[in-house]
Amino acid sequence: MAALTTLFAKTLVNLLSVSLFDHDNQFTSFLPWAILLITVFTAASQVYWINQGLLRYDALLQVPVFYVV
Repeated sequence: MAALTTLFAKTLVNLLSVSLFDHDNQFTSFLPWAILLITVFTAASQVYWINQGLLRYDALLQVPVFYVV
């Protein structure tokens, strides 16, 4: 989930930077809005799954496994 969040966040930042700094609105079609929604969903899911793992396992196991995966 963290890899997907990072991938979609990078894509979203690139869309926003082109829209703001190059004055070329990228949010006129469905795909950029879908990327925005997927980014929000994956970020919320990432936090949820980290918390679920911390409820079940010790942080000394959960955190390294999270970063390695």
